[in-house]
Order: sequence, then structure tokens, then C-alpha cells
Amino acid sequence: MIDVLQANNIEHAPILATHGSCGGPLTRDCFDKILQNLKDRLLCIPKLDGILLALHGSMAAEDEPDGESEILECIQRYTSINIPIGVSLDLHGHITERMVKQNVFFVGYKTYPHVDMYTTGEKTANILVSALKDKIVPKMSLSKLPLIISPVIGRTDEGPMKEVYDGIVNYEKNADILDVSCFMVQPWLDFSDLGFATTVCSNNNEEKGEQISKSICDKVWEIRNNLIPDLIPLEESIKRALSNDGTTVIGDCGDAPSAGGVGDNVTILKKLIELGLDKLNKRIFLTLVDPEAANVASKSGVGTELNLKLGHHYSKNEGTPIISKVRVKTISDGSFKIKHGLEGAEMQFGLTALVTIGAISVAIRSYGGFEWDIGQYTSIGLNLDEASIIFVKSPAHFRTAYDPYADEILIADTPGASRCNIEKIPYKYLSLPVHPLDKI
Repeated sequence: MIDVLQANNIEHAPILATHGSCGGPLTRDCFDKILQNLKDRLLCIPKLDGILLALHGSMAAEDEPDGESEILECIQRYTSINIPIGVSLDLHGHITERMVKQNVFFVGYKTYPHVDMYTTGEKTANILVSALKDKIVPKMSLSKLPLIISPVIGRTDEGPMKEVYDGIVNYEKNADILDVSCFMVQPWLDFSDLGFATTVCSNNNEEKGEQISKSICDKVWEIRNNLIPDLIPLEESIKRALSNDGTTVIGDCGDAPSAGGVGDNVTILKKLIELGLDKLNKRIFLTLVDPEAANVASKSGVGTELNLKLGHHYSKNEGTPIISKVRVKTISDGSFKIKHGLEGAEMQFGLTALVTIGAISVAIRSYGGFEWDIGQYTSIGLNLDEASIIFVKSPAHFRTAYDPYADEILIADTPGASRCNIEKIPYKYLSLPVHPLDKI
């Protein structure tokens, strides 16, 4: 966004940056402080012609299911509804009717795994610049479906949704169409109006925008029965991986920190030990969030052996820890530069201890975070080429980084807060019927 503004010699004032990974709802106290900070900074700027926001689209506070709308309402309250606002969004955004406001337009990512963050910001800023120069008048159209798509089946580089996203380019060839975006929604939210959405940003042609948004929704609805992921039971995925000669990467989608999981579930580790795979002559890599275990291992020191309690440091209601004899291999601060997906960003996992339980290598870190990059293993001295099985706590994003190392990639149907089997998610407030919970 800033690059586009600079290229057009537009004076700009970046005022606020916040970040919170997926998890539970934001507290009202925290949200109020952020909004107050935003208000104070907006009021300090003598003249505003336009505003750019880089939001996710699925933020919720403990008393507010539609965080993006509250942000937009705060901005318009303390500036003016006549100022154009351009908003970039993740394609897992939860798009609501309330978000569609006067002089606000949206541009969503077109790739999953997400590799187009920069170009999305670029496009959003270019639309705003054209609006400021009175070349266009952005107008939004929105259509929704009672449909929730598991992230495992929602990839845009292959699978049933690829054709849908590939077709966006053809719609945008229309001179009146500035952007077409599809939103597969964050499925672990539990709100009444949760569902798939299509938005169209037109140049003052809402009728055309509405036709296109409805047309895309119709096409997605036609393929709804193809949007059921092929998840493999955990034990079956492990045995299938062992039958391969090369390296198998298995997605632990149920405990993915990038999707709201804590990262401290030891279901997989228990299963590996139960199957006797710690005595295997092949190496297995996995991760675990457990600050207490990382601290104990660190104090014990590299090269030592100890009985270590592992797992469910936070998710105490979802399972019980295990106690296992481990050998401490390395200790690190858990930081490394991401090379895939968020290139150049520094990941901070906090104090990290690499321990082994026979053939099993467990990277125990203090904090959860995006498991999109191979750095979570290579930064602590592990060589992916030496592994028979590599577990990654992610539904799909990890593929970009791990594809070159994998002879096969499997997605296991694992339990947890980010479970990817939509039919097993315990919704309480979702308005039914919704596919695939209901066969409609």
C-alpha cells in the first residue's frame, strides 16, 4: 500500500499497526484501547482524503462478533463517511451485511495458501488512488451462501475451488469491475450468519456487481458436494507414511496455531509412542507448545536425559499430558526469518528445546505461531531430508514451504480447536441449515 502511495506522490501517514494470531475472542478492554488509540491518532491528522486498512476479516471481540464493522464505524465516526476507505482482507474473512458501508470497498486475497498479500495491498491502494483522482466511484455488492468450506479443500492452486478463483480474472475484464473476491470464511467462528461470500467492487455499477456476485455463488453452490475434504484418520496416515520410502509430511490441522489451535495437543505423540515408533530406525519430527517443558529441558541442559511432562499446558480440558524420558539436543531462542509466505518476517517461538524420544524429535517451544515455514525445524538443527515423517500443525499453508521436501502430503483428521472436519465442529449459534452439516 505504501509503495503505491509513494509511487503516486501521495502524502501518507501510517498511524497504527497491531497483530494478534488466531485464538479466542479479543477482550473488550483490549479492543477499546486499540480503538481509542486509533481515534486519537486520526484526530491528530489535520486533513484526510482517504484511508487504507489491512484487516483480516474475521476478528471478533468477546461482545462483538463483527470486529471489522466496529473498526469501520469508529473511523467514520471520527473522520467522515465521505472519505473513501479501502480495505484488504484475507479470503477467510467473515463478510457481513453490516460491513458494506458508504464509501468503503474491499479487496480479498486470491490465493490460498496466501502468496498474494503484497499484490492485494497494491490493488487496494491503486483503487483508492483512482477514487481520490475522481476517475472511479467504488461500489460494493455482496452475495452469501449457507456453506462452510473446510480449509483443507479450499486451496486455490488445485482442487474444486481453483476453477472458481481462476474465473475471477474473466469477470475483472469488464471495464466496470474493479475487483471480485471470494471469502471461504474462518470456519471455527460460531456466529449465526457464518458462510461463504462473494464481493464485487464495481465502478459505480452495483447492478452489474450484484449479477456477478450471485453468479459466482451459484457456481460454488453447484460444486458444494465436491467441497468435502479427504481427511485421513491419524493412525492410518502414520501407517501410510511408514509404507513410503521417502518423506511424508502430515498436516495436523486440528491443533494449528494459525487457525486458533493452541499447539499443545499430544494426541499425535501419544499415538507414535503407542505404535512403538520411538524405536523406529526412521526419524519423525513434530512440534509442541509447552513453555514449562521448554524451561525444564533448558535448565537440564544439552546432552542430559530426564523424565519430562509434555503437552496440554493450556488445553487442560482437551487431554492429559504424558511423561516421557527425553534427551535434550539443542536449546534456542525460537527466532528465525520466514522464507515462505511471509518472507522476511521474524518468527518468535520463544525459548525452544529440541528433545528426542528415541527416533522422535520434538521441537518444544514457548509460544504458538504460524507453522508455515521449514525454519521451525531447520533453525534448531534438523535436516528435513533425514525425516521419514514430518508433522506440521497447519491445514494447508505449510504446503508452499514443505512441498519440495515431501514425497507425499497427507492431512490427518486430528482433534482440537481448529478441527478441519466441519461436520464435527460443535457449533452452538450457527443458523441452520448449512452445508455440509446439513445435506441441502
